Amino acid sequence: MPHQIKTRKLGRTSGQRKALFKGLTRSLILHG
Repeated sequence: MPHQIKTRKLGRTSGQRKALFKGLTRSLILHG
């Protein structure tokens, strides 16, 4: 069971990172 929670947490962090990366690239394109 703990493994599932760990994977879920990992997925959430990866999703946040992806969203952050997308926002960063968008801001770069806008300012560039």
